[in-house]
Amino acid sequence: MVSNGIFQMAGLVVQGSNGEYPYLTEEERVEVVNAVRRSLPLGKLLMAGSGCECRCENVFGLCKYMNAHINNEQMLFKCVEYRSVTAFNSTVCVCFQGSYSDLYPDSDDSSEDQIENSKNTWSCKVQGTTNITFVSSGGLQLLLEIFNSGILEPKDQESWTVWQLDCLACLLKLICQFAVDPADLDLAYHDVFSWSGLADSQRKRAWPGKSRKSTGEHGKGLHIPRLTEVFLSLVQSTNLIQRLINVAYTYDNLAHRVLKAQSDHRSRHEVTHYSMWLLVSWAHCSSTVKSSLADSDHLHDWLKKLTLLVPEPAVRHEACNGLYKLSLSGLEGGESINRSFLLLAASTLLKFLPDAQALKPLRVEDYEEDPLLRTGCKEYFWLLCKLIDNIHVKDASQKVSPSLSLTGSLQTTLLDLDALARHLADCIRSREILDQQDGNIEDDGLTGLLRLATSVLKHKPPFKFSREGQEFLRDVHNLLFLLPSLADRAQPKCKSHSARAAAYDLLVEMVKGSVENYRLLHNWVMSQHMQSSHAPYKWDYWPHDDVRAECRFVGLTNLGATCYMASTIQQLYMIPEARQAVFTAKYSEEIKHKTTLLELQKMFTYLMESERKAYNPRPFCKTYTMDKQPLNTGEQKDMTEFFTDLITKIEEMSQELKNTVKTLFGGVITNNVVSL
Repeated sequence: MVSNGIFQMAGLVVQGSNGEYPYLTEEERVEVVNAVRRSLPLGKLLMAGSGCECRCENVFGLCKYMNAHINNEQMLFKCVEYRSVTAFNSTVCVCFQGSYSDLYPDSDDSSEDQIENSKNTWSCKVQGTTNITFVSSGGLQLLLEIFNSGILEPKDQESWTVWQLDCLACLLKLICQFAVDPADLDLAYHDVFSWSGLADSQRKRAWPGKSRKSTGEHGKGLHIPRLTEVFLSLVQSTNLIQRLINVAYTYDNLAHRVLKAQSDHRSRHEVTHYSMWLLVSWAHCSSTVKSSLADSDHLHDWLKKLTLLVPEPAVRHEACNGLYKLSLSGLEGGESINRSFLLLAASTLLKFLPDAQALKPLRVEDYEEDPLLRTGCKEYFWLLCKLIDNIHVKDASQKVSPSLSLTGSLQTTLLDLDALARHLADCIRSREILDQQDGNIEDDGLTGLLRLATSVLKHKPPFKFSREGQEFLRDVHNLLFLLPSLADRAQPKCKSHSARAAAYDLLVEMVKGSVENYRLLHNWVMSQHMQSSHAPYKWDYWPHDDVRAECRFVGLTNLGATCYMASTIQQLYMIPEARQAVFTAKYSEEIKHKTTLLELQKMFTYLMESERKAYNPRPFCKTYTMDKQPLNTGEQKDMTEFFTDLITKIEEMSQELKNTVKTLFGGVITNNVVSL
């Protein structure tokens, strides 16, 4: 308990960690628990563990032994899955009241399947007898007092420690488990009792014999469990909302190099998950939560931190998923507070749009095994698109209710869908080209802007059917199909798979319900299939077969028997000094082998900049002469002879190239005569 800021001991923990007493016999471990129980004053809680090694069957068997020898009918030992603050997974035994026969069905069977079934059975009953006893004894109130005291949070100007994060994650998990309504155990199973941060496809099945849709009426598409009335009464007039806001973001005063070095990623993920889950479930049961959040001075900074400034993608995704559920919960109930909060959240997130666009992608190098964690905007755009999708057009022009106003007066939301559509069009046009086809750089900002524009246009703003909208339709078409040129070699703007998919979705949305837009797009697409638009294709032409390889190297086409030439040219190109010397060589009419130099520079340029899989060296073969004859593409030659001939010609082109060849390939021949 907390009294005047000082903790009063509520009880004792004995043999709490697995393997804590490795040299005690079973009888001695039982005696330790009995001795502590006899010495503990009345009214104090006792939590006891078996103290054995962390093998489930060992703990399971010792729990039954201790139940048979502990002299107290009110105590029962049961296996509980628990991740301790140490570096290994452990299983402890919690002492509580209950029926042994209920928790240990068929206790003679000690197989692994029986152990797993028994754990699942206890999990189903933990919200029954155990919760009632623990909560009625003040256990939940004590957990909330510990959390609200902030003792597990760092002081000002200090960063989070791994110990604090582990303890806080375990505390939040316990609060969530004891706060959930027993009728909604199936909904809380994945997110509270068995959550491990894995994808849905990797998770275990839900409660045995139950369906996720079997309990209660919840929001459409959202599975949000209800909380108990006891919890709701305990958290009234407390600072729990502010504490949850504080702990959801655990990266203050933490340098990137420290974050990269610490192994605390899982704990941060857990703290964010459980804090957001508790906040969402609480808001689903009480509308005052959203009112308090809207009135909070920290809402703006809190949303920005969770959506943009979290440096770990998994934690950022967890936070945005929680904000999505928080904003959409209760929309089907018809309360104005829920729709007003959705509008407030969307309008607040839109204020961060310049910050999201300013986050530039970094190249992901193959050799970088442990990339530096950094902020991102992918999850921000995902959340904003979800909120815009669920906004009704009639709500966008309404005013915020007084309960959502910081000053108590009516305020107009900053959400004009038509103006937003025009602004997004300008942002997409003006965004610099960052996308790369090789996948090393994917512009999440461009992809997010395209998807956000699609979500806005679903509400049919006037911009979609205007002259400006048709011009934007042409711009989006060019994002996909504009070809690179000497003046602008970086086109098209959308190269990665995600950006192109988002651009295609935007094209489809812009022609929906607009015959004129569809006619324009149809004409532009059909013009690409006319004979005058490009050279004839082969009958089996497939564009993806002729795209530059993922390794970003360009090959040379074998014209029959030109493998000797291709290997020589590729080896010469891969030498940086030789490549640079060829590029910087000055062409003039007076130099020897000027056509060979010109074609060699042209070939090197294609090997460096081409987006095709291979370059056809036929022009080089036509101009290059060997033995006073042009290269016969059907005649095989010796690679050494061709290399010697090519190097000789390069030496004769200029003095700079001669010096380069001498530096790279020259040597000294010496004769050493030894007299016997």
